[in-house]
Amino acid sequence: MISCPKKFHIDTEDKYTLKPLRHEQFLPESYSVKLKFVRNDTIQERFKMLSQIWHEEMDGVSSVQLKISHLAYQEVIQMGEAVVPYILDEIKENGGGGWFIALAKILKHNPVPDEHKRDMDLIIDDWLRYAKKLRLDS
Repeated sequence: MISCPKKFHIDTEDKYTLKPLRHEQFLPESYSVKLKFVRNDTIQERFKMLSQIWHEEMDGVSSVQLKISHLAYQEVIQMGEAVVPYILDEIKENGGGGWFIALAKILKHNPVPDEHKRDMDLIIDDWLRYAKKLRLDS
């Protein structure tokens, strides 16, 4: 077994199986993530794989804290600015999908004014306008 920072441990097999440590109360007992990393994945392929895993595991979850602490979501954040165009593409295609916090963490800025925070269309427009200004869109 390999130690992994924060809340997970890894059992090494063909796939990495990550499970919460038992003392982490905010994660359900059945929570697990299976990630298969191929070394030659492009950034786009890796993002799509991580996004799919995250959506499969988290779409029914209401806790924002649990969603953003998910390992696949954290992996996307760790990919840095190189993944931003692919996050923006997903936002354009799927209308947000929970990626605004990741964008804010990666870019260290949130362009959404307080008066827009309850309107998804305005949030999306703010992010897309900001990305265009920084030339981060694909």
